[in-house]
Order: sequence, then C-alpha cells, then structure tokens
Amino acid sequence: MEQNKQWRNENIDNLRKRYAERYHKNREKNKEMMKKRYRDNPLPNIERARRWYEKNREVVSINNKERILKKIENGFCKSCPTKVFVKSKYCETHFFQGKARDILKDKTRWKEVRDLFYSQNQMCYMSGRLLIPGVNASIDHIHPKSKHPELKNDINNLRWCDFDVNKAKQALSNEKFIKVCEDVVSYNKSKKDVTYKLEVTDEVLTETKVNQSA
Repeated sequence: MEQNKQWRNENIDNLRKRYAERYHKNREKNKEMMKKRYRDNPLPNIERARRWYEKNREVVSINNKERILKKIENGFCKSCPTKVFVKSKYCETHFFQGKARDILKDKTRWKEVRDLFYSQNQMCYMSGRLLIPGVNASIDHIHPKSKHPELKNDINNLRWCDFDVNKAKQALSNEKFIKVCEDVVSYNKSKKDVTYKLEVTDEVLTETKVNQSA
C-alpha cells in the first residue's frame, strides 16, 4: 500500500495527463452514458445531487452570490442573461414580475402592472415626478389596503407613485394626503423668521422666542 502511494505521488503529473487524455477522448461517449443512466434510473442521481448540495451549501451560496454580483456589474439581470431595465437589477420582465408578486401576490399578472406603468407615462400620479425603475418607482394603493382589504389585489386600485411620496402618504386617502401637503406648504410660506431657544426648567422643556424679524 505504501509503495503504491509513493509511486502515485512520484508519477502524479503523468497520471493527470493520462486521465485528461482519456476524458477528452471519451467525452461524448461518457455524456451519452450518463444521460442514459439518468433516464433509466433518475432517483439515485437526484438523491446524490441532494446530498452533495447539503454538503456544499455554503460553497454554492458563495458562488451564486459572486455570479450574481458579476452579472450586475456587467449590466445583466440577476435572474436571466438579459440587459437590466433602466437602473434596476432586473430585466423589464423580471422587474414587473417582482412588483406583481409583491403587490398582487401573483407574478403572472406582471403585464397588467407593466401596462399601468406605461399608461401613466412613467410619471407619479400624485406629484408628476419622473419614475425611474430601480430608483424611485413604487406602487401605491389609492384606497389604503388596511381600510379596504377587498381592493388590495384590484389593479384599478393601484397607481405607480414616487417612493418618497408613497412613504409619506402611508395609509392616508388621496384627499387627506393632499390636504396635509397643502397645510405644510401654507404654513411654511406664511411662517415668519423666528428663532427659538430651548430651556429646561424644573424638568419642563420650554421654548423662548429670541428674536423676530418683521
């Protein structure tokens, strides 16, 4: 046994060369043989693949992350070999499928979501801002789903909206949100240039006016 091991170590380069030549010579034949073996009895191969995956889960995960990062750097979709859609990490199809899955819980309805996006001319329905997929494009419920759960999957209750606007609106109705925006604008336009200082007296926080310009 020791002699065999010593001989292999001494002739490892020749053995590797011989194995490589044999592999390339019988490559197509071995492929067909493996395909036939898998077709005739697939279960052992599936079980073997499952055991290998469980054993190498971390390696597979790292390799997948590296592969995805490399695809993104080269401007390709994370899920397919297609160029990304505008500034998102996905192609047009997978971008809208993801939105349909998140909002409608059904990615097969992605064409409805896409058509809605283009019907709004890629503009926010509340602010008129240009929507850029992957940057500020989000979907808002006209009637909040918390108050109207029966309309949460209704495409007619959805509108494409700027992310910041959507975040500020939250569960407000359109009318209430517009009223809040009007109050904010009105207050800031009429607010005078007043400076305050904060003082803490007997654990009570008070504001004292320092100066006021006309």
